[in-house]
Amino acid sequence: MPSVRCVLSAIALLLSVAVQAQVYPAKQLRLIVPYPAGGGTDFFARTVGAQLAIQLGQAVAVENRPGAATIIGAELVAKSAPDGYTLLLGDTATFAVNPSLYKKLPYDPSKDLSPVTMTGRFALLLVVNPAKLNAEYRKAIQTPELRQKLIDAGIDPLESSPADASAYIRSEALKWAKVISEGKITVE
Repeated sequence: MPSVRCVLSAIALLLSVAVQAQVYPAKQLRLIVPYPAGGGTDFFARTVGAQLAIQLGQAVAVENRPGAATIIGAELVAKSAPDGYTLLLGDTATFAVNPSLYKKLPYDPSKDLSPVTMTGRFALLLVVNPAKLNAEYRKAIQTPELRQKLIDAGIDPLESSPADASAYIRSEALKWAKVISEGKITVE
């Protein structure tokens, strides 16, 4: 017959395993948005946060931490507990432009932040007043020669699907590092 000490030890072991095996997420998540409230990124973050809350069965608090070209929000997440409960909705500025532009950042995007997923890919559009859009321009924009010139200039005239988040971040970091270096761009 097992001793009382053995039974209590077994119960304690089972309870400690049960406590350690909590399902993620066991508490509210924080989604940090490094842009001001009311803009496109904020709207997108709130939409993503609402869906995360539904899918994970846990509240998601969207917090805007704007400023310093996303550095303020990124630093907050980089210095948060590494428990997966504080998320950052970062972008090209956070992961590619800032490390290339600023000599010293309070975070290292490749060491302090880990990509989870690509949430979206947004195009910035070059637009013109339709009254000024003449037939000659319309014809020119559709020629293969001009399309190739746009591609050579780094403008994607065709829509493409999002790539893996890590690969995208690396490619953007390399591209922006080159642009900033070759342009001898500095921050004062």
